Amino acid sequence: MRILFIKVLFVFLLIVGCKNSTTQQALPQEPHILVGQKIELSDTYSAIDLEIADSMLIFLCYGDQYKFHVYNKNTLKFLGKFGHEGRGPSEYVMPVILSQKMKIRDSSYLVIYDNVPRRLSFV
Repeated sequence: MRILFIKVLFVFLLIVGCKNSTTQQALPQEPHILVGQKIELSDTYSAIDLEIADSMLIFLCYGDQYKFHVYNKNTLKFLGKFGHEGRGPSEYVMPVILSQKMKIRDSSYLVIYDNVPRRLSFV
């Protein structure tokens, strides 16, 4: 009888000791907000489209003689402009960016359609 009592007491203490009493309710986390330096992009005039190609942000803009303005994706540093307004080669009147990237052999291109002369350009 005494051995049975010791076994029951041992099992009871084992069960009570295994109880996880440190459970805590998980508090919902606040959304992580990135804080950084404000950078004015006022030189982009009226940006009507944006594409990301590799490490560049490419804005399609109206109101400037150049249709495309290029910024570094990570630092937002202005890199340059391309696509002079006109009807000649590498010039655009009403361009539309058709795809972010098109891979031809080992190179990646941005596909641009110009509505007025009705031509495709690969930049």
